[in-house]
Amino acid sequence: RRIVNCAGERLGIGFAALVSLFEPEKIIVGGGMSEVGDLILEPIRRAMLAHCYLVAKGYVTVEVVAAQLGDDAGVIGAAQLVFSDGLALAQPK
Repeated sequence: RRIVNCAGERLGIGFAALVSLFEPEKIIVGGGMSEVGDLILEPIRRAMLAHCYLVAKGYVTVEVVAAQLGDDAGVIGAAQLVFSDGLALAQPK
C-alpha cells in the first residue's frame, strides 16, 4: 500500500505540471495502475491539489479516472486505426 501511495503521489506531482501547462478536463490512468483503482487515484488527486495552483484555487477542474479498457486499450486503438484509415487506403481513388 505504501508503494502504491508513493507512486500515486509522484504521478500526481507530474500530472500537476501537465495540468498547469495544458489544462485538460480529464486525465485517464491506464495500464496496470488503473487496475488498482482508488488506491492509486486518490493519492494522485491529493498531490495534484497540493501541487497545482490552478486546481487548488478551483480555476481548473480535472477529473482523474481509471481507463475503462484496461490493458486492451492499445489493441483496440490499433484495430480502430486499421478499420478507419486502413480501409480508406485500400479503396481505389
